[in-house]
Amino acid sequence: MFRTKQEVDKHVTNSLKRVSNDTERNLRCFSFAKLYFNVGDYEHTVRYVTSYLSVKPKSSEGHALLGKALEKLGKSQGALEAYQTSLLLNPKQDNLVIKVCELLVQDDASLNSASAKHFCQLAQCRDLHNPVVSSLQEKLLSLENKYSNVVTTFLLKELEDRPTDITRRVKLLKHYLGNNNVKEAYKHATDAEERKLGIFENSISWYETFAEVMVKYQQEVRDSEQLTWEFWFIHASVLEKLAGLSLSDLTENVKTTADYVTAVFNFDQSLLKASQNIDLCPDQSLKREFLNHHEAFKM
Repeated sequence: MFRTKQEVDKHVTNSLKRVSNDTERNLRCFSFAKLYFNVGDYEHTVRYVTSYLSVKPKSSEGHALLGKALEKLGKSQGALEAYQTSLLLNPKQDNLVIKVCELLVQDDASLNSASAKHFCQLAQCRDLHNPVVSSLQEKLLSLENKYSNVVTTFLLKELEDRPTDITRRVKLLKHYLGNNNVKEAYKHATDAEERKLGIFENSISWYETFAEVMVKYQQEVRDSEQLTWEFWFIHASVLEKLAGLSLSDLTENVKTTADYVTAVFNFDQSLLKASQNIDLCPDQSLKREFLNHHEAFKM
């Protein structure tokens, strides 16, 4: 109906001229708030929907709109409170349940464990396999359990159900690293890569995390005898893919020139290290395959 804030301003001004009663004025504010939201003026949305809620405090729609406007303004905590109030007034809002879980998962969310559990359970009943629900479950487990193996078990179970979920795999690797389980992270990453699931080719987040795992593994092992030719072959392969993805326009993250240079330099150094260890590989066909594949990178 209205395309600009100026058009809405004019409509609101003209409408309010005909209203003398404060209650009626505040009741009309809900429709004004929706109009402002539709043209992207979220400050005025908050202002008018707040006036509406002053006379209609039990309006679930009003609190939901307030939450949407506050979220647009980057006020996640206020949005969360508004959404929760809306759901308490009207629990039959499936999308809003998921939205609350989404906000609770954020790192800066002020988490009330009992309340978060309540909304997590509501979300499970509506959309059990939604990634947001799983993330909230994981966060609650992390807060409630000082033993990391509880969260590890949860993440592994999630991957059994969704083996192609890259986000879950990256989370598991980061969880391992965060709890100094570097060897477990290395084993999981290499096993997943060897299974050739066909899901990692365009995932820069996977190869960035894999590369981080390999750096930590190298630091932990230290003993050069344990850093076998296999390690360096895998290392070169991972950094080659990371360099390629850093240069690609198809990846999900935007990279700077410095990122490109660093990725290519790291790959070059890894390739040098692999070439220094290639004679230790007993499989002649694998050696030839490795050399042929990387022939193009020789200067």
